Amino acid sequence: MKKKIIITIIILIGIAGLVVGAIITLKNIPVKDVKINISYLSDDKMLWADDVHNALIYHFGELKGVKCKAINTKEIQQYLNKINFIYSCEVELGILGTLTINIQQKIPIAKIITVSKKQVYLSNDASLLQTIPSVSADVMIINGYISIAKAAKDTTNNKILSDVYLLAHKVYHDTLLNKQIAQIYVNKDKTFDLFPLEGNYTIKFGGIDSLDSKIKRLVIFYEKGEVTNEDWKNIYQINLSINNQVVCSKKDKVLL
Repeated sequence: MKKKIIITIIILIGIAGLVVGAIITLKNIPVKDVKINISYLSDDKMLWADDVHNALIYHFGELKGVKCKAINTKEIQQYLNKINFIYSCEVELGILGTLTINIQQKIPIAKIITVSKKQVYLSNDASLLQTIPSVSADVMIINGYISIAKAAKDTTNNKILSDVYLLAHKVYHDTLLNKQIAQIYVNKDKTFDLFPLEGNYTIKFGGIDSLDSKIKRLVIFYEKGEVTNEDWKNIYQINLSINNQVVCSKKDKVLL
């Protein structure tokens, strides 16, 4: 019995030694490959693997060939999470020396053009994203009486930005309105007008009070409103801010 115990202990010690030896060996092997995987949750691709790789080289130097023990995955992850269009990032170093970086790109839902002509993208998570000269997202435009502080990174502490984000978020995520609405205009009195992709009319949205109700009424009007093709040619205004109704104005009359 004692002999069996001694043999078992020897085997366990041997295994432990092999494991420790393997860990030491793996720490000393170089990084053989850097794999960057980017997940896009929309059709607008604003970030590419080459961009991320170049950013890593600029900040850390070439990682390929560096010994695994010198790689700090947490530091790499923290650095990448600060990049404008990255929503989340996970960095893993495999036992065979492959550094894998999994990234989820932020979703641009609108482009904001301020009164001073500054342009930024508004993200699905309410952050503000720098525009990229070589890439353009196919999203609605937000303009009018809207300003953004130079250091602003999101819509926090800006009432108009916060309100227009709530409206843009609703429009973007509605399957019908996403295809219908091309522009949100911020009026001087802090109300909003919407402009369609097709048609020569204005949607007077008002403020974001009763936001869900207004969105629902507009969708129902588009889907079930008894408006002929000829009527659409003559419509110049749809008003959602009057007594929980949809008031549709034509050149010759008003439709309720």
